[in-house]
Amino acid sequence: MIETFLFVLVLYLSLWMYFSMLDVMNFKKDPNEMEEHLPGRPARRTIGRKNDDVSKSLLYILVGHMIVATSLYGVLDYKDFLPTFGVSVIACAGLAFSMSLFSPANRLIHAYVNLGHIAVTHVLCGFCAFIAMAAIFYGYTLEMNQAVSIGMMSVGVMLCFGAKPRTITKKKKKEEELF
Repeated sequence: MIETFLFVLVLYLSLWMYFSMLDVMNFKKDPNEMEEHLPGRPARRTIGRKNDDVSKSLLYILVGHMIVATSLYGVLDYKDFLPTFGVSVIACAGLAFSMSLFSPANRLIHAYVNLGHIAVTHVLCGFCAFIAMAAIFYGYTLEMNQAVSIGMMSVGVMLCFGAKPRTITKKKKKEEELF
């Protein structure tokens, strides 16, 4: 079971490597340096604040997915003890609470990345949450072939949505000067 939690940890930490590769998070630069701005957005944040915002967003999204997975597995485990209406109320309350975490997290991270990167974040955090909760609720241990499959799916999602956030090109600047 410890291997399962280590896999979940490595999968979650791969998000930091992913965003570092995209130069969204940069721990090498001076934290007080101003960030490069995206098209149509002024550079109003420092690198340190950018790193903090992205880190908070990743944590909020993971916690939100943990709540979704807990409510799902909780409903599956305790459906015999509660009436159908009680199970539905608990599941809906868990989903509503997780949405209250997803919304600010998506707003925070959207200042720095595009929607594809947010999708990668949700997919990987969803994998992490459901694997961890399955291990906690059912004592599930991840087998090697399953870990490799999930790892390959994660890499595929990262490659599919791995384009760097757009920056202003010289050609676009010249076009803007003409108008």
